[in-house]
Amino acid sequence: MTDPGAAYGYVRLSRHDPDRDSPLEERFAVRRRIVQECARRHQVNLTEILCEQESGDNIVHRPVLRQLLDLCAAGKCKVIVTPEQARILRGDKRDEQEIEDCFLDAGVRLVSASEGVIDFGSPDYDPLPYEVRALVARHELRAYRRRRQASNRQKARMGKRYCGFAPYGYRSDPEAPGGMVPDPREYDILCELFRRIRTESLNRLVDDLNRRGILPPSQGRKSNIARRWHTSTLHGILTNPVYTGYPAQQQTCARGRRRALPEEEWVLSEEEQSYPHPISLAEWREIRSILQGRSQAGARKTVSSYPLTGLLRCAAGYPMRAGGPGDYGCGCKRQGREHPGMYLDAAIAERIVVHALHRALPALLARTDARLTDNREDLARDYQTARRRQADAQRAIEDLTRNVELLARAWGEEGYLKAAEQARSELADAQARLSALEASIEEQRALADVSLLDAARRHGVEAIWAEATANERRALARFAIRRIEVAAPPRRRMHVRQVTVELRGGLESVTVRIRDVYLHYMTRRAKERKEE
Repeated sequence: MTDPGAAYGYVRLSRHDPDRDSPLEERFAVRRRIVQECARRHQVNLTEILCEQESGDNIVHRPVLRQLLDLCAAGKCKVIVTPEQARILRGDKRDEQEIEDCFLDAGVRLVSASEGVIDFGSPDYDPLPYEVRALVARHELRAYRRRRQASNRQKARMGKRYCGFAPYGYRSDPEAPGGMVPDPREYDILCELFRRIRTESLNRLVDDLNRRGILPPSQGRKSNIARRWHTSTLHGILTNPVYTGYPAQQQTCARGRRRALPEEEWVLSEEEQSYPHPISLAEWREIRSILQGRSQAGARKTVSSYPLTGLLRCAAGYPMRAGGPGDYGCGCKRQGREHPGMYLDAAIAERIVVHALHRALPALLARTDARLTDNREDLARDYQTARRRQADAQRAIEDLTRNVELLARAWGEEGYLKAAEQARSELADAQARLSALEASIEEQRALADVSLLDAARRHGVEAIWAEATANERRALARFAIRRIEVAAPPRRRMHVRQVTVELRGGLESVTVRIRDVYLHYMTRRAKERKEE
């Protein structure tokens, strides 16, 4: 049992640098002797000296320090002895505030060999020395980051790996060229993917990989998240220049958070590396152009010809997108979900929207007249704040996943599970807030097209919809409609019979029978052909 009010030593070294001459154990031993001498000089009986080897970017990545702060918060640690106060104080502003608050609440006495004593429990405690030292530590941290980033960029230009897992198809080997060798289980799959992508789509390759039971890149690694292949995973592999023999720095890290760099800021190796690679740089550029062409073609088709994308939902609640020539469809059949897929003719879907808008037009006009206030600046500011909160929550989950072993050891299994549940809850709240703001922003954007509703009042919804561009149709539909739910047919092989259109602003939903819309549509088409 830990003695209440015990004293602990704390020693931290940055991550191992192979360029240093002295072994890591020797450096730890030197600092432990410094802590013992400092404790003897200040007549402190140490219970234990805690050691860790982590960089000081963020206390999330320093589990031993987190353990020490938990001991202080529980009243089990009243004195901390360390060679340098910067070893504890270094971090970002939020870390400094959290550490100071913890020490103040617990009345901790911080003893260091070089700076003396700071007694946080004394009524005469002056925060200025702490804040000055924290400021100096933060300045040193910024300088260290700049030096490390410059070193990493230079290593990238030389084709050296300096951190992270080996890419898919390889495994780490410090003695091999480039620091990695082909993985016999994955490299053949990798070569097959680069060979087939010229004639097959990402979706087809992903379906084939999942059907064959081939493990995705995250399986067996530290961050074991994915259990299936996804198109984004495969796209990231096929567009990574490391498979050409020219590895590139594609992301940067600051305050413990990784940020993807835009392609124009990638730091590409200056020379081709000697490790085995499946394609050349010219072939990689050809594959990238193929993927970009497919992406642009799909984007043009979705935006211009399918303005109801994002509103239509199948009977299982999944989105319906461009499913084929002139159709909206869901991906339930391909994903093996509840039903074998649903399709809805695009022209019929637009007629459903026209029918619903026609029936709801008086209520829509009344709501619009009452809400012509423009608060776009406030919404934009709230939206940026919500995006930052979502990104922070996502990074927290990534940190928890990436450091599961260390954090579970430091906090205990129950503490880790509690922290993970809280992080997931915060992410769900942030995503819900972001979705609500996105809907409000879409509505405000549509307010600029209120003239369409005014014209619909005078000329009718059908005439205005026929003359509107695809973007105007999309704006008008999103302004008035929250979602369109396609009801399941009564029997498996029957066609869809009815659709429910959920309107915005608390207006009553509109149920539309496909038969009525189809008969109206066919009658109109026959009349147009007769006039022609």
